[in-house]
Amino acid sequence: MLVLPMYVALGAPSVALPAIGRAFAVPFGATAWILAAWSLTSALAIPVAGRLLARWSPFQVLVAGIVVLAAGSALAGAGPTLAIVIVGRLIGGAGAGATVIAVFAAATALPRRQRIRALGIIAAASATASGRCWAGR
Repeated sequence: MLVLPMYVALGAPSVALPAIGRAFAVPFGATAWILAAWSLTSALAIPVAGRLLARWSPFQVLVAGIVVLAAGSALAGAGPTLAIVIVGRLIGGAGAGATVIAVFAAATALPRRQRIRALGIIAAASATASGRCWAGR
């Protein structure tokens, strides 16, 4: 169920971009970095987290990812400028990438029947969160 907030954090800001642009008095195109930053560092963090899994347990990578994700989200949420919001999204995206790979690594370590159930829950949570974000548009 930890993937649910990550998918919401990925897509939910897209509906707020016009308001964010007005609040920071920046062009709408500049706010696209809020989404791009998350996607960029999330994608970069996945292989890095995969390497960490060779040294750490999936639980340790998961906790580290959640801490980084939370710190980045807090910074982005409290950011007084667009640049600070983007930095927060860069940090949060890195935590999200690590969390995703740790969740899947933990799921693959389960016995077959439990693994199938866990992967189904992950898929349902991600689809629900992604669908909810798009429905909000």
